[in-house]
Amino acid sequence: MASSTYHAFPYCVRGYRFTLPVVLLDADGDPTAPSDWDSEISTGGGAFADCTEEVVAPSGAAGEGYLTLTGDETNTALALVRVKDTGATVKTSEYAFVPTVLPTVESGTAQAGASTTITLASGASAISQFYRGMLIGTTGGTGGGGGSGKQSNQLRVITDYNNSTKVATVFPQWETTPSNDTTYDIYLPSGMPHANVGRWLGTDLATPATAGYPAVTIKVGTGTGELDLVSGAVKLASAAVQAIWDALTSAMTAAGSIGKKLADWALGSDSKVLLSANAQTGVTIPTVTTLTNKPMGYQDGAVWIDTVGGTAGTTSYVNGTADKPVNTLADALTIATAVGLRSLHLSPDSSVTLTASVAGWTIRGGTVALNGQTVTGARFENCSLSGTASGAMTCVDCIIGAITGLSGMFVRCQLAGHCTLATGNHTFAFCYPGTSATTAPNYTFSSGTTRLWFRFYSGGLNVFNMAAEHILRYDCITGGLTVDSGCTGGNVIMRGLCSLTDNSGGKVTITRGSGMTISTDADGRAYLADEAIGADQLDSSMDTYQAKVWFIDDDEGSNDRYVVAWFRNSQPITSGITSPTIHVIKAADGTDLVGETAMAEVGSTGLYRYSEGTNRVASGAAYFARATATIDSVTRTWYQPIGRDS
Repeated sequence: MASSTYHAFPYCVRGYRFTLPVVLLDADGDPTAPSDWDSEISTGGGAFADCTEEVVAPSGAAGEGYLTLTGDETNTALALVRVKDTGATVKTSEYAFVPTVLPTVESGTAQAGASTTITLASGASAISQFYRGMLIGTTGGTGGGGGSGKQSNQLRVITDYNNSTKVATVFPQWETTPSNDTTYDIYLPSGMPHANVGRWLGTDLATPATAGYPAVTIKVGTGTGELDLVSGAVKLASAAVQAIWDALTSAMTAAGSIGKKLADWALGSDSKVLLSANAQTGVTIPTVTTLTNKPMGYQDGAVWIDTVGGTAGTTSYVNGTADKPVNTLADALTIATAVGLRSLHLSPDSSVTLTASVAGWTIRGGTVALNGQTVTGARFENCSLSGTASGAMTCVDCIIGAITGLSGMFVRCQLAGHCTLATGNHTFAFCYPGTSATTAPNYTFSSGTTRLWFRFYSGGLNVFNMAAEHILRYDCITGGLTVDSGCTGGNVIMRGLCSLTDNSGGKVTITRGSGMTISTDADGRAYLADEAIGADQLDSSMDTYQAKVWFIDDDEGSNDRYVVAWFRNSQPITSGITSPTIHVIKAADGTDLVGETAMAEVGSTGLYRYSEGTNRVASGAAYFARATATIDSVTRTWYQPIGRDS
């Protein structure tokens, strides 16, 4: 076998083939194709050795590729991967991960297989869609390694299960199609609950009188699992109700008995007709329609919180659901622990203060006070954050308020407070100021080796307390950087259309991109030197153009939607746009997902849209959207990466 995109999963499962996306960068941090790929792996802390397979670079790639590790190479507690250039012309990339170990639901031997299916053993579940969402991995026979030689083991997601035919549909398709000698294990993914109906609170149930229905005994009393005859109620089966009726009406025939009175009343003997063949004329028994309220459950695999309109409670699968959120963080954490979830979803107007570590958790929405808690590996989406943090986190589409100990990766975030950085490496991509138009966000360096990288930043930024061990990479679309007078050293590397105010008196080393010359006046303030930019380099209008592509995938519907907006000097363009098109390219091999197609304008807004119902984006795959339009008599083109997780 060779490296293949068929094994691209969000995480690695121990003992199975796993495809890892890799990138090699040059000294400036740009992707660069090597003269020859060389991949090595260390398993379990051992020495590095050549990987069984080698990196495959898609057509047209510039330093990007993918590497498939064998099942033997992932059969370890810790894997360290090193990808380098045998010609030593680019930097070595290193990757570290801990293969996941998942609980096994069941094992068996397949009856047959096809490119996207596997027929499970005849004793597999008789319940429709029972395995949907679970993972299936080959362990031996055709398409599997087995034993200690797990090299060929393949892992796939079960997307559909037919309980009649035992056929499980998988994604992505098999690299090696299973056969009737293929052995397999079925696993439960992290965060997916799985009930064992054969046990109740750790105790095996009695053999049922009717297959498929557990035998239980209801006790009278006030304790756990008992029936309180004062306040409780039991919903009896129709056969039990009929038996009670028969006992009353057939055995209790004596005049004046409860059974005799009930029979006389129901059958009309006492002129109080309820049900009988000779019921009164005009009496109609209404038809009752039962409405079922289907609960929404723990949507998105999260416990839901609404601190304004939620209710208290910690009953699993009752409280904390999307349609019955809890009103406190404490209740949410209790439920999450009980049901095995590590994700919280806050309503937009909810506010919580962390009281325990959320390392590795996902939190969406609301206002969150970090309160000095550990956030290592946590992911925040659409949150407003402030307070003191411990550890590196990932924030997407968040408002970053005043935070002490700020560390991690920040994407499309609004910077709205004065932050103190933790020691380490921090990246801000596609971020922008959230303060007033005249005040830029302030970021203060702490002691220790710290690297701060702003990519595609729009707006101003003030930095404080820079020293010799600090590096700031400032890639700006528009705006400016101000270096405080208290900075005593360090390096600032600037690129883009941005201004610089250096109040450090030249103590900070400033490096600008090619094509510009920086001078410093007597007070240490930097300015563009005379003739730094020649007249032949200037356009008469100095206009800059940008485009933004929004990709909206519809999991429940049948269309992918693309919306494009164009900008001139950071302002939306609402007219004068001709021949707008969208073109979607697969990152894996450079082929088309959607060929170049015209887009339709949304009203007179300058926004253009296109819906695709056939060639849709696949889960876990990467693509590039290419937007093209003629603006101000020039055809202009932009690229933007897109994809989806589920």
